[in-house]
Amino acid sequence: MAFKELQKLKKISVREKETFHTKYVVIGHDLYAIDLYKNLVRMHGLEHVKFLSMEKFTPQDFIKKGPSHVRGQKNIEFFENFFPHGIQNKFLKSSMYLKEKEWKTFGGRGKSEALKYHEEFFVEGHVQLNYAELFPFINDPDEIQKLNDEVYPIKIESIDFQNNQFSIMCVNGSEFITDHLYFGLSPFLFLNLFKNKAHLNYNLMEYFESLKSPSVLYLNFQLKKSISEMQQSFFIPLSYTHEWGHFICEFWNSPSGQELKVLHFLDKEQTTEDDISRIIRMLKKQLEKNFPEFKQSLISEFIVIEEFGLAPKIDDQQYTHSLIGLEQFAKNLEFFGANAPLHKRSEEEIQKIFPQFDIRDLNFDARALMTLKLLYLS
Repeated sequence: MAFKELQKLKKISVREKETFHTKYVVIGHDLYAIDLYKNLVRMHGLEHVKFLSMEKFTPQDFIKKGPSHVRGQKNIEFFENFFPHGIQNKFLKSSMYLKEKEWKTFGGRGKSEALKYHEEFFVEGHVQLNYAELFPFINDPDEIQKLNDEVYPIKIESIDFQNNQFSIMCVNGSEFITDHLYFGLSPFLFLNLFKNKAHLNYNLMEYFESLKSPSVLYLNFQLKKSISEMQQSFFIPLSYTHEWGHFICEFWNSPSGQELKVLHFLDKEQTTEDDISRIIRMLKKQLEKNFPEFKQSLISEFIVIEEFGLAPKIDDQQYTHSLIGLEQFAKNLEFFGANAPLHKRSEEEIQKIFPQFDIRDLNFDARALMTLKLLYLS
């Protein structure tokens, strides 16, 4: 069974078929989408904002998936300058990799197995964030229930733009018509969902295509005690004879002991259900071999696959250029989140919000928070 077929097996909750006319629609399923939705409701009222997500929220949605995405001098300086309260730990040494049964540091004399997809981004030192400081609603024990009372957990079939409004058609037949669409998923997914591609120009479609990214397998292991003092992220190769990529791993402290957060990039066109099971077994075998206390310390595990993962290089100027002739379309659409391109912002406006800081080329968490702050303050 191919990976894309696995997506069809996900159980989708549905509501009755209806047409909703609303001023604002938020599409997403992460902390940034929740924060944006709550701010829009606060500014405009619940009756004017709809929140579409693939499924209802669970406590796992409030927990960081995978190793830290805050890496490299520029991303770290962004948090130091504008969100210092969100920094939990700094580990600035380069990541390590397993070679010939030894841990070696990137940048030394040795050489790791070939890096695939966007693995190179995770080689640099990192900062671990305290997401509860950045998103205080995480601390509210009733927040998940409140969200699930308001969110529409439905699968989107298509998106269209007519009469200066966006129309979002859902698999269950419901339709949402809105003046302003906030899209927090991959721009490449937006292109796939957009119905009337003749409305777009070639440059914009080419730009969205350029943001296509591999899928990501995330695994979080909750451990009842600390099993390692390792602070750097570490790479474990799937194979020493084939270029299959790595498991990128990182230990985080937790109230109940320790968490091990892992990610692995997948080729979604070639991955089957059996492949995913085999990959997970390989990971656990390697963890048991390199951390003897792993198996007996394991309390629980959480596994999720994001079909459209991480796009580390986003050219905002190219995006702005590709919108020439689509001014009304661009006025009604805002991307936000880790893969969001920026437009409609003058250099003066950006410098007013982020003084003496070049926000170009920010990645992932830094980009996501930057897009939200621009939305809130512009």
